[in-house]
Formats: sequence, structure tokens, C-alpha cells
Amino acid sequence: MLLENNLFPKVVKSAFFIALSVLLCRVTHGYFAAVLALLGIVWAFRNDQGKAASCYMLFPFLVIMNPFILPKEGICGLALRLGPIIMAAALFLSGSKKVGRHTIPIGAISFYLVVAAISSISGYAPLISFLKIINFVVLIVGIWFGLKNIDCNHEASVNMRCFFLAMTVVLIGGSLVTLFFPAIGYLTSVSFFLQTNPDLSMEELNAIVASGGGVRLFAGITNQSQCLAVVLPCTLAWLACDMLFVERRVSLFHLLLLISGLPLIYMTRARVAFVAASVAIFMIYFWCFRKIRMPAKVKSALSLLMVIGAFIVGGYGIYAESKDEAISRWLRKTEDTSSDSRSFTEALTESRMGLIENSMRDFRRNPLFGKGFQVTEDMKGIKGFRLSAAIEKGVLPIMVLGETGVIGLLAFGIFLISFYYGCVARRLIVTMSLFTIFLACNMAEAVFFSPGGAGGILWVVCVGGGFIIDTHIKLRNRAEAAMMALPPMQGIS
Repeated sequence: MLLENNLFPKVVKSAFFIALSVLLCRVTHGYFAAVLALLGIVWAFRNDQGKAASCYMLFPFLVIMNPFILPKEGICGLALRLGPIIMAAALFLSGSKKVGRHTIPIGAISFYLVVAAISSISGYAPLISFLKIINFVVLIVGIWFGLKNIDCNHEASVNMRCFFLAMTVVLIGGSLVTLFFPAIGYLTSVSFFLQTNPDLSMEELNAIVASGGGVRLFAGITNQSQCLAVVLPCTLAWLACDMLFVERRVSLFHLLLLISGLPLIYMTRARVAFVAASVAIFMIYFWCFRKIRMPAKVKSALSLLMVIGAFIVGGYGIYAESKDEAISRWLRKTEDTSSDSRSFTEALTESRMGLIENSMRDFRRNPLFGKGFQVTEDMKGIKGFRLSAAIEKGVLPIMVLGETGVIGLLAFGIFLISFYYGCVARRLIVTMSLFTIFLACNMAEAVFFSPGGAGGILWVVCVGGGFIIDTHIKLRNRAEAAMMALPPMQGIS
């Protein structure tokens, strides 16, 4: 369908635009990010919805770029944060004039954000919390208004789909290219260990990183292996849904990207990747397959391919485990499983137990409203205007409970019910499926409210990307219904 509809050149152009944007941002030390924001504003006010929304959604992708590929020094970091704010305002002004109800059902998140603002007043760092709330609101507003009524603009929906395909090509292709430049992986590992273990000597640090062959933490073109571990499964799930629902056939282009991306998931050595990939396979095979309208032969062929792929992955896992306990070392996060006295459950949950305990301690201090949105106790007393404050949290429900208390957990539950009800009512099958995978990622790595990290790109891929596929389904169903309504052609005698 890409070739038949002459979309492949558009995908190539979009991929070139993304790669060129990264290069120019690097060369200009971030000044080109301001140019991108200006382009997005111009396109928004010219009602060029596809280009404006694509430009806006490019920013979360640039944020997660590896700092050795795109350094966040100089004006770059500031431009990557202020650019989306200005663009979101432009998308709001242009999108608010559109009349229609074809939107993403995320409006109920506003109730939770109100509770988060109330809890932050007496939280650890009110100013930081309020800035993070604003940052998250900007992300939601940009996606909501950027894609509003895109079903009325076929060209914009096509351009957006090509943009997501191009972003997938850059993510997977770029990560594969980094395998030939091990210095990037080595420096990323060094940077990560310096952040998490500042007291390590250089000799100890070098020994730890070298034990993994210089690329212990494979991050591809992203800034962390944990980031690639959650972004890649969601991106591959979007790609699979695009092939199933839009292409409706076995596409070699999609299969090549899927096959190339699967080994990268294992190379991240992150257990959250295993969780996300497992949920993605389950959702696609047991849920999405039932909703697809395609010829029975094509459906059988796709089902067979998925089963064969599952057997290949499972067989390789058994082989790797029997050879050198690779799966056990991966899941336990240790190189010596024989001396590991922890139970399997303890090994899986140990890295998150401290974060969970911190959130529960915050909850006990203020059970009703928690201790503030996206802050931790060590931020208490921090003063000054800060655009960013990195944090690490545990699983999503416990994080919500610690930050906003029982009231916040109730408000978040209302949002989830409203979202799923809206998706079912509007038949947003792919959006609902990808959002479920997004939630699964947050059961191991809570990034739901982190637009400055992996959360931003996950919102773009799972919610924005899923909505684009659902829009294509709606447009095709509308066209097929119109064709069926036409009177049969009369023969010429």
C-alpha cells in the first residue's frame, strides 16, 4: 500500500527531515530547535495540520536523543523545552476554531491535574511540581489540538502516518548503526553509571562497563537503555498495528523493521522491555486480530507469521538459557546466577522496592493528597526557577498514591475509565491497545507524567500514533460505505 499509493517517497522525505533536524540541532548547538518551533507555528496558523502536528511531535523524539549524538548543551535544552510550549499555544489557537468531535478522549485527565496542583501546594517542592504540571499540560494540549478533527483532512492524516513511519525507521535504523560505533555505547554506559554511582572511582567504573564488552547498557540513539527499552516495544507495536489495520497485508517494509527491532529489545538488558513486549504481543494477537477486517487468507498468513515468530523467539531463549544462562542473567540483573541467593521474585522486584517504599512513605505522611506532583523528598527546600528536575519513581499506581493520595488515585481511575469508555464508544481500537501497552510499561518504569523523558515520546507514539491509525480506519470505512451506497452501473446495450 505504501508503494501503490506512492507514499514511500513521503516516508523517505520525512526520515530525511528528522535526521537533518538532528544534525542541524547538533551543528547549531540547539538554535535550529528554535527554527523548528517557528516552522511549526507558521504551519499551525496556515492550517497545515499534518506538518504542524508532525513538527510538534518531533520535539519529544529529539529530547530522548543520545547526548553524544545530540548534545543538550547551550541553548539546545532550553529550546527543546520552550519550543513545544509556544507550538502548543499555536496549535490551541488554530485547533480551538475547528468544529467537530473526532478527538482523543483524554479530557478527564484535567481532574487529576487539579488534584495534583492541590497536593503540590503543601508538597516537597511546589514550584517544581507546578512547572512539571504545566509541562505535562503542554504535551496533552499539543497532541489533543494537533490531531483534532484530522479525519476531515485526508492529506494531513497521510502526512502524519508517513511521519510516524519515518520516526520508526530513524529509531530502529539509527540504533542498528550505533552497533558499528561501540564508543557511543561505552560513553552512554559511563554517563549512566556516573549519574547513579557518583562515588565510583574511574578504575571501578571502567571495570564495570568493560565487563559488558563496552556496551553493557545498549541505548541505541536514545539517552538511556531504559528509555529504548520502553520506546522500542511501543514503536514496534504501532508498526504492527499499521501493517494489520492500514496495510491489511503482509508488508515486507514493515516486516523488515519488525525483525530488525526485536533483537534490539533484548540488547537493552532491561526487564521492562520484556514486560512491554509481552503485553504488546498479547494485545495484538488476542485483541487486535479479532477487530481486523481483511481477507481470510491474509489474516491466516499474518497469524502464522506471528506464531512462527513466537516459536523462533522462544526457541532462541531456551537455547541461550541452556548455553550460558543468558535469560536468567538478564532477568536477575547479575552476571553470576550461581552465587545469587535471592529468590526469583526478589530479584525481579528488588530494583523497584526502594522506590515503592518511598512512595508509600509519602502516602502515609499525607494519605488524602500525597506530597506533590513528580517530586521527591530530597527536593525539599530547593529554590529558584528550574525547568527540569529528573526523578525516578516505581510503579504507576503507587507513584500516583504517593504523589496525590487517595483523592488523586480516585481521579486517575476516573480518567482511565473515561478514556477506555471513549475509545470503545468511538471505536478507537488501536489507540486503546497501544495505550494499554503504555500503561504496562509504567508497571515497571513510571514515566506516564514525564514529558521531559521517555513519557513524552510514548504519549506521541501510543496515543497520537494510535489515533492516526484509527483515523485511517475511519476514513477507509467512510469511503467503503460511500462506494456501497452508489447505485450499480447499468450495462450498455
